Amino acid sequence: MLRCLGIYAFTVITMCVVSSAVADDWDLTGGFGVTGVDLAAEITHEDADPWSSWFNLSMGNWGDEPWGGFHLEIFDSMGGQDISNVVWLDYFFCEPSSTQDGLSWEIDNPGTGSEIHLYFDDDPVMPGERAEFHVYTTNYDKIPSFGVRLYPTAVPEPGSLALLALGAIALKRIR
Repeated sequence: MLRCLGIYAFTVITMCVVSSAVADDWDLTGGFGVTGVDLAAEITHEDADPWSSWFNLSMGNWGDEPWGGFHLEIFDSMGGQDISNVVWLDYFFCEPSSTQDGLSWEIDNPGTGSEIHLYFDDDPVMPGERAEFHVYTTNYDKIPSFGVRLYPTAVPEPGSLALLALGAIALKRIR
């Protein structure tokens, strides 16, 4: 039962833009002209009962390099809040999904700043294309407001991948 409670557009070209999202399920439409955590967008989510939500993103690649990943991180947007129990989930009915084939993900719930990393290197989002991502979050402590930092990352260049593979082989041989 998804509820569309608002559409918020934001553009990231050379700086972070702050937008707001409303309680329950989130629907965000926007795009990025750059990649990387240094130029992440930040939104504030005003949460409410039932304290769990789908985060639905429709993101356009407005830059000139293909994306191979998309990343989201919970942060304390109000200052002084314990956000350790606001986390991303990926079990039962709430596995992440995307329009990109071969989606894989990694969730890191370290106690503060829960992160979800979505990877789709085999089906990158090319410049001028749009992708959709659906991830699930829950707010066990019923915090009324928290932030989400989001950003895409570029597809790793083949040279970097080759060096990484050689390093892994070398470590394996040393063992």
